Amino acid sequence: MMQDIFKEIAASTAQSIGVPFLLGMVKSMRFAMEANLVFLTVGVGKPPSRARTICSWQEDSGEESFEYDLEGTPCRIVYDGQTVTVAEGLYKQFPFHDGYEGYVGVPIRQMYGSPKGHLAVLSRRPIEMPREAMAIVQIFAIRAEAEMQRLELQKELEANVASLSMATRRLS
Repeated sequence: MMQDIFKEIAASTAQSIGVPFLLGMVKSMRFAMEANLVFLTVGVGKPPSRARTICSWQEDSGEESFEYDLEGTPCRIVYDGQTVTVAEGLYKQFPFHDGYEGYVGVPIRQMYGSPKGHLAVLSRRPIEMPREAMAIVQIFAIRAEAEMQRLELQKELEANVASLSMATRRLS
């Protein structure tokens, strides 16, 4: 099962980078893991009190961006740096997630270690193999984290190149 999930997700994202990669990963995880909602977020505020999706995929609405308060959600715990798995009864522990049974959330870290977002998978059914599900989400969270860091460095590089170009023009 895990091998098939890895193959499916890797095959559907192998040719892309940046936001298309992240969206492809989220979509693939949703179908491969039979999840009802998969999303990747960044924190809003310092310290984060809200989460804003970079990309998401939901069974009924497809790709949809949203923002929500972290308080009262398992995502709050993930933003504090912990990995969270709730195999069943998510809605009982966190009423905000009414209708969802299972949850896996993994922090996405900044370059220097502190959480900046998270990757979350929610299911309307209990998660039958929670350790395996956690392993899959962790692997792809690490890959998403690397891609988000690469995008951040790329923006920094572009800003430095623009600044250097401007300085060169002034010197000329």
